[in-house]
This record gives sequence, structure tokens and C-alpha cells, in this order.
Amino acid sequence: MKIVSAILVSCAIVATLFTLASCSAWTRGKPSAKMSDRAYIALLTPSGAGFTAGYSGGVEYTDDGGKRWIAGTNRSMCMFSAEITRSGTCFAAGNGSDFIKSSNGGQNWQKMEDLGGGIGKSVSFIDDTTGWAASSSWLGQTGNAGSSWSALPLPADFGLVETVCCAGKGAGYALSMDGRLFRTLDGGTAWTECAAPFPKADETFKPLWGRKTQGAAIRFAGESGVAAAIGKAGGKPALLVRTSADGGATWSKARKFAFDLAPLACTIDPDGNVTVVNADTTATLVARK
Repeated sequence: MKIVSAILVSCAIVATLFTLASCSAWTRGKPSAKMSDRAYIALLTPSGAGFTAGYSGGVEYTDDGGKRWIAGTNRSMCMFSAEITRSGTCFAAGNGSDFIKSSNGGQNWQKMEDLGGGIGKSVSFIDDTTGWAASSSWLGQTGNAGSSWSALPLPADFGLVETVCCAGKGAGYALSMDGRLFRTLDGGTAWTECAAPFPKADETFKPLWGRKTQGAAIRFAGESGVAAAIGKAGGKPALLVRTSADGGATWSKARKFAFDLAPLACTIDPDGNVTVVNADTTATLVARK
């Protein structure tokens, strides 16, 4: 049985790597039903599972892709960042260094150990227990679903965090608010600067970064990854999505999705599908084929 389980796990990892590396076509879904008018962050998946979080810890969940939103139970401060695992475990972080977890798809939440550095800016997990969370000036790692945190050093000249991606124990990526992307394989002892997926010098796209909500999201499985950012392209609201097959050394040409109003935030699920939180309190799933 152990051999069979190991084979199944290996196959799942290979399938994930293949998905992130090989899919280049994207499908933009219809906007969801309206969420709470005070939802700041949301995450949808092609399976239909998803959740929102926002003002004064308000949470909602869905099992039908956002056709309906059901109020969950939570007691926390405002939430600005979100994560979901393949098993449906959900995480969120926000004001007061609050970090919360749901083990049933967003229905009921519990408060975990506080983060460092203030407002929770970004959350990223590789499974139900191992992940990263960050404020704008602090990065932490947990191996027990947020029951405790160990601080990881950021690059000396990094600046402020826009988003992070946990890619394994002690491994991951950090994107700064000025667009620089760094990678570590040893828990932050050493960082290597990667190619910027959304370069600051690019005059054609102006990202909406430096706010409380996630203006960018990154997801890597092995060397294959997806980066998404909201902002203005040609002066109009847009989502840009790029992919990498070499650990962020290079990035594909950006795929642009136009919006009528400036989006509020974006997230990426474990399979590289992007959720955009719209200004009209709906959410749009941009899924990989």
C-alpha cells in the first residue's frame, strides 16, 4: 500500500507540473453572483469550490463556482489575502496580523497564530500544513497550518512585499512592490533575482500594487509557474497573465484580459487558475485549458 500511495503522490506531482508547464490557452468565465459588498479578496476554482473574505472578518463560501455565496462563520479583523489547497483547506490573513484557517471549504474558521509585521498581505501553501504568509515587511513559514510561524529573511535590498509563493519547505518566491522577483531554495539564507514578470520599466502596463489587497499573485510547481497582476494597460483596467517554464528565468508574452472597472485583487489556485475580484463585488475565474 505504501508503494501504491507513493506512486499516486508522484503521479499527482507530475500532473501538476505538466499542467502548469503545458497549458497556454486561457478561458475567461462569466462573473460570479455578487459577493458581500465588503468582500476584499476571493478565490474560485474550476471544481466550483471557493470563498471570499473581507471587512471585519466577513466570509462566504461557494460550491457552485460563485452562482451563490453562503455566509460562513468567523471572528477576526478585516481579511485581504486568501489561499485554498486541493483538499479544500482555506487560509486568509489581514488586519491586526490575523491569520485564519477553515478545514471545511470556508464554512467555519478558526484563528491561528498571528503573523509578524502587521497586515497580512499574501498567503501561499503547498498543502494543508506547509506554507508561507507575508506582511509588507515580514515573511514567515509554517509547517503546522499556521499554529506557529518561523520568520524567513527577505533579500537585503528587497523593499516591500507585494506577494509570495511557497514552492516547498524553505523554497519559494517573493515579488516586491517595485516588481522585482526573487527565489530562495534554502529558507531565505540566499536569494536569487529572477526575471521580472511585470517589469517596472514597462510603460504599457501600470500594476495596482502597494495596497492592502493582493495586486499580484504567483504560483510555481517545480520550475513551471504562473504570474498574474491587475492594473492598467494602455490606460484601461486589465489583468495580465504570464507563464514561466524555467523557474522565473524567463516569462512568456503576457495574455491580457480587459475589464470595465479597475479590479480590486487577484489570486491563483494550486493549478494556476486566476481569480479576479471585480469592482462590482463579483469575481471572475480565468482558467487554464
